[in-house]
Formats: sequence, structure tokens, C-alpha cells
Amino acid sequence: NGSVSGRISYGWTIKPNGRVRDLREASSTIGDRQLSGCIRNALKTMRFPRARPPAPTPVVYPFIFRKVE
Repeated sequence: NGSVSGRISYGWTIKPNGRVRDLREASSTIGDRQLSGCIRNALKTMRFPRARPPAPTPVVYPFIFRKVE
């Protein structure tokens, strides 16, 4: 959707094995539930490199969208 503009921030923890846990929408200025759900579904399936030394890694990441002219 080229008319979306705003920011959605998600927070999660990367487990020592590289999998995502505790995924949550931290904030949003968009208010588009379909877009938010799409981002959430993609993040749930992501795998990261194993942590060395093994420890959970907290993350907060903003997704920024601008209207296409």
C-alpha cells in the first residue's frame, strides 16, 4: 500500500538459539492492523545467529513508512 505513512516499532528478545520470543508492538503511528499483523508474522519466523556467549538479546526496532508519490 503506497499510501501508508508512519512508524511501527516492535520489541522482542532473541533467545540464545536465535529464535524470537516475547514479540510485541511497542508503538505505532499508523493504525493499520493488517500491516502490523504482516510485520508481526514475518518477525515471528525470523532466525538470528546463535549468541556467543549464550544469552538473551533484547531488541527494539522501528519500521518507518513514507507515502509513495
